[in-house]
Amino acid sequence: SATLQMAYFLALTTGHTTKLRDIPASVVTEYSPSTPFYGHVHGKLCFGQGETGDYVAGELSGRLALDHLPVDNWAHHALAHNFEESGRPLQGSKFLSHTEDQWTQGTTFSLHLWWHEALLHLQLGNTEAALDLYDNTIGPRALKDGGSFPLSDASALLMRLHLAGAEVGDRARELVPAWEKHNEDFVSLFYDGHNCFNSLLAGDRAARDKLLDNMRDFISDNRTGWNKDVVTRLGVQLLQGISEYFDGEYNSAVDSLSGIMTDLQGVIQGSTAQKDVFRQILLDACIRSGSATNLALARDITDNIGRAHRLNSSHDQISYAVFCLKTKTTSKSKSQKSIPTPTYYN
Repeated sequence: SATLQMAYFLALTTGHTTKLRDIPASVVTEYSPSTPFYGHVHGKLCFGQGETGDYVAGELSGRLALDHLPVDNWAHHALAHNFEESGRPLQGSKFLSHTEDQWTQGTTFSLHLWWHEALLHLQLGNTEAALDLYDNTIGPRALKDGGSFPLSDASALLMRLHLAGAEVGDRARELVPAWEKHNEDFVSLFYDGHNCFNSLLAGDRAARDKLLDNMRDFISDNRTGWNKDVVTRLGVQLLQGISEYFDGEYNSAVDSLSGIMTDLQGVIQGSTAQKDVFRQILLDACIRSGSATNLALARDITDNIGRAHRLNSSHDQISYAVFCLKTKTTSKSKSQKSIPTPTYYN
């Protein structure tokens, strides 16, 4: 099981999504209900099946995992992904609510499940509930922990809330000192991107500039390895694109981010839900630019997401970006200033 764990999380860290399905699938038949970690391997398989769009099989694997070990919060987490990404936020929210006593036991990973619950609230259009979760649980616990992972949950939720029209600047400013302690880590471009947009949500250009300067120093030094290659290829352009978005230079942001988005989604760490925040920034830039070319790009991106995850019409998650895209293209007479209030529809 230790070998499975190491191989699995190495795949997650390096963006090898299909291996999240294939690694547990290659060994799952070697386990039986009487075998230690029987539930765990099915929980891992559930997550990998969901990440590759096989939501029906993924839900069956996750339910089996929890039947065997109800407190396995990785299986709860995998099912939360399944409900969110298959466009079933109400079912996902009720699932997490009904099983809260199980997934909050004995581990700090419960913070990430609170983050998923907040995302499900956003999908349901319940911004206030997501803000309450941030203020009462996610934000305080991320600050107390201080690690890049909980900070990324907090900042990612703030970014999504910002896209949903909420004012989050004060909350983001509280996170800046914690992020500054990681300004020279460069262990993952995923975290660096979150650090960047959190600084800009907070209006702290100096923190963003310091991060960008440190990144350039990291690229030019003699360190080697997987993350060094990823940052060298994509890092500066990602931070520049995020910065252009916050500066209102939407066409430039689209140019910067669209050129790397496919590569970025395939190589940085994290789940589809986690990495999607960068794509949401790109989609919002496409819409706010008002460019017909960029609106067409937004359509292509959302169409490709739907095909990749095999969503059917009954489970099609229509995000804020798609809603605004439809609104904007049917109301061309509206001025640039009258951008629809961001929200999530299902």
